[in-house]
Amino acid sequence: MDLPADGSTQVLNVGRMRRGGQSVTIDLGPADDNQNASGTGVGAQAPDYHFELPNVVSGRYRIQATVRVKDKTYSASQIIDAHEGINDTVLTMVPAVELKGHLKVEGTAANPLESFTIMLNAAGSGQRGGAYSASVKKDGSFAIPDVPPGEWLLNINPNPGGLFDKSVRLGDKDFLLQRLEIPPGSDAPLNIVLSSNSATVAGEVDTGGSDAGSTVKRAGILLEPVGKLHTFTRFYYSALADDDGKFKLTGVAPGKYKIFALQKIAATNYRNPESGDLLDALGEELDVTEGAKIEFHPKLIPEEKAKEILKP
Repeated sequence: MDLPADGSTQVLNVGRMRRGGQSVTIDLGPADDNQNASGTGVGAQAPDYHFELPNVVSGRYRIQATVRVKDKTYSASQIIDAHEGINDTVLTMVPAVELKGHLKVEGTAANPLESFTIMLNAAGSGQRGGAYSASVKKDGSFAIPDVPPGEWLLNINPNPGGLFDKSVRLGDKDFLLQRLEIPPGSDAPLNIVLSSNSATVAGEVDTGGSDAGSTVKRAGILLEPVGKLHTFTRFYYSALADDDGKFKLTGVAPGKYKIFALQKIAATNYRNPESGDLLDALGEELDVTEGAKIEFHPKLIPEEKAKEILKP
């Protein structure tokens, strides 16, 4: 990791949590999922709870303070924009909350409800870092204890193949495909609805009258989401056309997409927003509705043209 020449420094003063002299745990991690920075941590000691984190690269970070006092967890969380020099931040500790909710699956699910785990992850930490979780019970209920108020990424484990997120509501607020914002003192239930009523997209590659035997063989089919789904890699789908150019994509979530038929290219390697952006102008638009069975004949994109666009 490259560091600024002068060593940017974060300084945090933690106040309003001065009972018992417990050490406050401070964690600093990237605020954005695509941020190239690692996390770090330190303890803040009584009586002033002052600490310093040296050599922090400039950028956006999520800073979190946590302490446990008399069987109760207190925390504070804030997004900061770190810059060269000293950043002085004061956080006010508030009680953590118990997040209760319910998971519902519409249609037929391959896994029973009790096989699912609801996870909250800190932004920028991936699916393993900074997680709070709870198993779902047979009736679909779950409860995650000691959740610090703030922004969280919602993950459902195992990744529900063939299912898509249909609804995510915390109380009366909609957080579908958004970071979950849990306010201090919240007792609002988190209600999640998954659906197995996904769509199927099938068809045959349009070769434009060229020799199907030589040009269509093993064409890679890529489905790229556009609009609000674009940045979520789980909504990218791929398949391999057979020697006759026929293909089938199953488990497709409803939404707007662009479809690509990449001659002799394994489309599974390009199921990401970066590749989608590069190919975007070559795609054909496709509107997928819940439970639809769509037949489509995407035009073949020549191997040379696709590789020129996708080259490193």
